[in-house]
Amino acid sequence: MSRHDNPDAQPLIDAGASEPDDARRAQVYQDLGRVLRDEPAAIYLYNLTALYGVVDEMTTIWSPRPDDYIIATTRG
Repeated sequence: MSRHDNPDAQPLIDAGASEPDDARRAQVYQDLGRVLRDEPAAIYLYNLTALYGVVDEMTTIWSPRPDDYIIATTRG
């Protein structure tokens, strides 16, 4: 994706990275999201989602990470 060249996306990336106002930065990133939705930088073949079940027995085996990041190859 580092070679993706979209003349509409790059100015928004730069603007979002340098915008100090939270509301304006949020708007810039929403605009960027629309641009990347319309012309994606890649075709994503899968999406690993976070699904958590609630069973008391599982709390001794597994607990979610504080950042909600899931590493599919690790346990614990």
